[in-house]
Amino acid sequence: MAEPEEVPEMTEEERLTFEVKTLKYQLGQKRIMMSESIPDLIKFVEERMKTDYMLHPPPKSKNPWAEKSKCVLL
Repeated sequence: MAEPEEVPEMTEEERLTFEVKTLKYQLGQKRIMMSESIPDLIKFVEERMKTDYMLHPPPKSKNPWAEKSKCVLL
């Protein structure tokens, strides 16, 4: 098993440069109000609920991974 490589600690200058770069990236992200995004999220979820296999599993007869029987006697 290979030894994990040591990650050198960042200098204070490198850490601050990274933080500024991250903040600039976040500043460029488009933001919308939750009052606008929540109805879209609800619509997205409701449209896909009908085909969600976690909510509506397929019939066992059509499931290729379902066990054929529960008990086997030798």
